[in-house]
Amino acid sequence: MNIEQFGSGHSDIDSDNVVTMTDQELALHLGEIYGCPQAPSIIEAEGAKKMAHRYGELISFYEETLGTIQAYRPDIAATIANGQPRKADEPLTYDDGFIPEWNKSHIPGTETIWGYDFTRLVNSYIRDDHGLTIDQTDKFPRASEMLENTLKKLSPNEGADELLLKFAESLVDRGGANVDIILRRTIDAAKLKQDSMYTDFTRVVGKMEKCSPTLWNRYIELDSTQRAQMKIADIVL
Repeated sequence: MNIEQFGSGHSDIDSDNVVTMTDQELALHLGEIYGCPQAPSIIEAEGAKKMAHRYGELISFYEETLGTIQAYRPDIAATIANGQPRKADEPLTYDDGFIPEWNKSHIPGTETIWGYDFTRLVNSYIRDDHGLTIDQTDKFPRASEMLENTLKKLSPNEGADELLLKFAESLVDRGGANVDIILRRTIDAAKLKQDSMYTDFTRVVGKMEKCSPTLWNRYIELDSTQRAQMKIADIVL
């Protein structure tokens, strides 16, 4: 394992190396770069070829999204890329022997609630079935434009939480995305279970009413059972 590269979101792999790697090797390598703490078990369950493509796509979205944020709000980009300390009472679920020791006490940028969510919101807008009639090739430019517009309107005292929530809101209100899908991608129950980041999830949900009224109204319509069925984190404020 390349410890310095784990969770960096940036690959130094070139086309020559890709040719000589097996699907399993490539999937594990990209899983390391993305900082996925359960990459081996996920690859075993989903298949190496599928996950190599999946991790590669997520890394690409992470880099593109972070680059856009960097252009308008380098302070927010730094907050995401630098990651954050992991709280001792919010332990990570991981595959034994896969993650570096430091990952037990520090969350890499790709796996923070922001890095994880921005990547998956963009991926969702492109890949999930939102009932949109626009061509799939037009979805990434459209998502990028909505992110740029959100950044331009963000006030100087607003940070990563507000950007995340307002971008998610724009995907629904301006982009026509399905509110249930976007709500799940924003506060994913599986992510919460894996990382136990109750502090971050609670803080983000606490800002949802102000920053994402459409998502908030849908969230409070659902009871705990419905949230569980829809794989939406059930946060009690």
